[in-house]
Amino acid sequence: MEVKRLIIHTKLLLNDIIDINKASFFEIRADNEEVTNLWREYGRLRNILIQSHPVLFNTLPEQFVPEPYMVTEERFHDIGTLVFKPEHFASLRLEVERILEALKSLSKKEKRNSANYTRKKMRA
Repeated sequence: MEVKRLIIHTKLLLNDIIDINKASFFEIRADNEEVTNLWREYGRLRNILIQSHPVLFNTLPEQFVPEPYMVTEERFHDIGTLVFKPEHFASLRLEVERILEALKSLSKKEKRNSANYTRKKMRA
């Protein structure tokens, strides 16, 4: 996958994480498929990045769906319901932000290399 597509894909994932993180202030049920898919999507993105740019991304940590909390007092959900709260998304968000920054710098480097190649070709 080319870098521009990876950047777009990463931005979309980050936006989803931010949106769900905001909603998690009111506790999100742990059985919500949309939420657990965030970690699966990170895993897919991580694998693509490691395959396409191993030197840059080989240290990306694996992220797994964390253990949810059990509701102990009835506020937003019934007692005993498993929920995610904002702290569940913190490390995932940080890793995706780091990926995005690395991809942006990689894109700039590719643009510079492409511009230099074009100039050299025109001189010849």
